[in-house]
Amino acid sequence: AALPPGPQPGPVWGLHNYLDANRMRTTGTQALLAATTGQVWMTETGGIVRRTNVKRITFPESASHAAAATRWIFKKLVPLSPRITRVYLYHWDAEPGASWDSGLIGEHGEIRPAFRVVRSVLQTPRAGT
Repeated sequence: AALPPGPQPGPVWGLHNYLDANRMRTTGTQALLAATTGQVWMTETGGIVRRTNVKRITFPESASHAAAATRWIFKKLVPLSPRITRVYLYHWDAEPGASWDSGLIGEHGEIRPAFRVVRSVLQTPRAGT
């Protein structure tokens, strides 16, 4: 999706949309878009490789799942609206022993499939950018 040129009027909303990304749905993102005006920044999103905290999750956890979720972000969520003007993936690299892993780079420096998705998105020419 092409980003609109220049600053946008109105407020800027930050969205942590892990559930939409990892459950491969659009409902939460669409609800925020319907309830607000102004820019929407995905301020924390990404595919989850592994979580070891106490909360149960209901979607797969793996490097391949994280790549599919990352692909979903750019192919399905970002195109929902030109008001979505920024995407901040969390996080760049996995930290050994951390309870949350959504890194594009693994604990030992290996490039994960989600990194390749991001590289492909960045290398794809888009009109108006």
